[in-house]
Amino acid sequence: MARRSAAGHGVQTAAPVADDGPPPGYAHDGFPPDDPWRDDPGDRRRRKRPRAGSGGRWWIWVGRAILWAFILVVIFNGIRAPFERFTSGATTTPPTQGGATDNGFPTEAASAYALQFAHVYLNYDQATPGVRATSLAQFLPEGADPQFGWNGSGRQVLQQASVASVSASDAQHGIVRLAVLINGRSMRLDVPIYADGGALGISGRPALLPPPAKAAVPSAGNGQSDEAAENELRPWLTNFFQAYAAGGQSLSQYLAEGAAVEGLSGSVRFKALREVTAQPGDTTRQVNATVEWQMPSLGSGGSSSAGGLTQTYQLTVVNDTGKWFVKEVRGSTEPYGP
Repeated sequence: MARRSAAGHGVQTAAPVADDGPPPGYAHDGFPPDDPWRDDPGDRRRRKRPRAGSGGRWWIWVGRAILWAFILVVIFNGIRAPFERFTSGATTTPPTQGGATDNGFPTEAASAYALQFAHVYLNYDQATPGVRATSLAQFLPEGADPQFGWNGSGRQVLQQASVASVSASDAQHGIVRLAVLINGRSMRLDVPIYADGGALGISGRPALLPPPAKAAVPSAGNGQSDEAAENELRPWLTNFFQAYAAGGQSLSQYLAEGAAVEGLSGSVRFKALREVTAQPGDTTRQVNATVEWQMPSLGSGGSSSAGGLTQTYQLTVVNDTGKWFVKEVRGSTEPYGP
């Protein structure tokens, strides 16, 4: 029996079409090789997906490091500041050479002010109490005792005063320590000074202190010496010190080239060379010479009433072609010996 055609009934069944690949000249994705919109599968395999946040993560760590450093600095300063305030209140600042301490206290002005005050404060006479009170008023604060602690009796003389040291707790409060000689006795006086801008004042009662303790100086040792050089130098040093006392051109013949030594210009007269000690050496020697000077007299008794002083010098001498010359003259550190 013959099969009827399905076409005649309006239904068509398409036969499967075989995939024979892209047309000639095209790639497998259907694009020509030179098509700019073509996505190369090889490029897709080579590209990697970026990790999330990798582009700026290192900036986060830098920021955290800076933040922690700032926190540590704040904590350190917070701990240090109270400690510094505590220690600064308990210590004093030594004076410096610029006329003020490191904290701004005016050392030079305060020293001069304290010396002026001491010459009024430490001098008194029961015969003239009003003179002292009038002079003290320019230093004392309002309402202070006009005699500032003196009971109005006796007589005292300040013979000498000099500044020993200055200490200050801040720019306004300081103490000037004076070395003083009162009625023949050596003492020290602490004077409290208040400074406000350029103004100065006595801020409290002064205090007398004992003088510095006397040091135990070592006795003169039996060091090595060159006896032959001492005998050679003795007559030459006698002539040198005569010229040193007189000064002037007579001194130049004893001086080494370039020596900056000046004489005493007749202020004293040479009396005797008492002792010479020469250290062993070559052409340059250190020599200690003890000399007795005759001092000028204030009286009218002439030279017979003039006083005398024995002093020790240290000289640097050089030997040039058999002749000695003085290079330097200064005070000696040689311990005193009888």
